[in-house]
Amino acid sequence: IGFVIFLIANVTTASAQLVAGSPEDKLYQQITSATDSTQKEQLCLQFASEFGSSEVVVDIYVMLMEIYGQRNENGKAIEYGEKAIEMDDDNITALMTVSRTLAVARRLLPKALRYAERAVAAAGLKSQACEECDQWYQWFFIQY
Repeated sequence: IGFVIFLIANVTTASAQLVAGSPEDKLYQQITSATDSTQKEQLCLQFASEFGSSEVVVDIYVMLMEIYGQRNENGKAIEYGEKAIEMDDDNITALMTVSRTLAVARRLLPKALRYAERAVAAAGLKSQACEECDQWYQWFFIQY
C-alpha cells in the first residue's frame, strides 16, 4: 500500500508542476489515464521527445522504466532508470529499480550496490540495520 501511495503522490506532485491546460499537461494527463501499457509507452516516448526539458520528464522516465521492467525488457528498464537518475540523482524509485535489475541479472554488481547505497542515503535510512553491512560487503566483494 505504501508504494501505491508513493506513486499517487508522485503523480500528483508532477502534475502540480505543469501549467493546467497546456499541451504538456494534456499529454501528461493522457499518460496517467492510459491503462494499456503499449499506449502508455508510446505516449511517454512522445512526451520525452516533445518536452525533454520539462520538470516532469524524470517522472516519464520512471514510468518507462516500470513499463519495461514489467515486460522483462531489462536493458530498456535500466536505460530509462539511468536517465531518471541522471536528472534526479536522489530518485529512490529509479535507484532501487536499477540496482535490483542489475543485481538479479548479476550484471555490474558494484554499480548495483552503489545505487542501492544511494537510495538508502536518499531515503535517510542509514541506521542500526547497517551494522551488518560490513559482513555483507565482505561477502559481496569476495563473490564478485
